[in-house]
Amino acid sequence: TLSWPSAVGASSYDVYFDPGSGPATTPVSLAQTGTTYSAGVLTSGNYAWKVVPKNVFGDAVGCSDWTFTVT
Repeated sequence: TLSWPSAVGASSYDVYFDPGSGPATTPVSLAQTGTTYSAGVLTSGNYAWKVVPKNVFGDAVGCSDWTFTVT
């Protein structure tokens, strides 16, 4: 399960998740209100993910990709 702290002013989050070392470009959960995402059972390898906070003014910019490895 991926988790992140709530962003001040955010009303929802878009979650991006991809196998490999990044960047994360595949949207897997759009406009979700919670701060966790279950990626399910993953096979060995590298993964990249990113969360983009959103509010009435649009999407946050400059959001970083994060990576991890499943062994």
